[in-house]
Amino acid sequence: QVRRAFKLAHKAGFEEVSGYFMLGLKGETMETARDTINFAIELNPTIAKFHVAVPYPGTEYYEEIKSQNRLRIKKWSDYAIYSSPTFIPENISVEQLISLQKEAYRRYFFRFKAILNILSAGLKNKDRMLNYIKLGISTLKLVGTKDNRH
Repeated sequence: QVRRAFKLAHKAGFEEVSGYFMLGLKGETMETARDTINFAIELNPTIAKFHVAVPYPGTEYYEEIKSQNRLRIKKWSDYAIYSSPTFIPENISVEQLISLQKEAYRRYFFRFKAILNILSAGLKNKDRMLNYIKLGISTLKLVGTKDNRH
């Protein structure tokens, strides 16, 4: 269904199509994370965001991770979009999860097709182009930093 929705969005000529992808969900492995990255590349949204799962208090996922003593944080202020993972994954290390997120952004945005999509959409709208420039700078900062968020 997702493939079909993206095909229809591209065919309809939407100027921007975004895709949001989650890394680090229950059962995630290096292989499944790379499958997610490949899926994003296949779908080819204008903008792709790769987030690490966050087990928020009050959710089933939080309770499961807490019961397994895999929580890494103790207070709300530690919850942020690009902060260090808030939990210890099952099948990969925290460092690998951070590395996978950076890999996802590098592999997705450092492609000719992705750059062309962004330029094409941005040239049609000055405000959007400014947002793309800001996104590009923040993405470069994220992927260019050492894995020191842990």
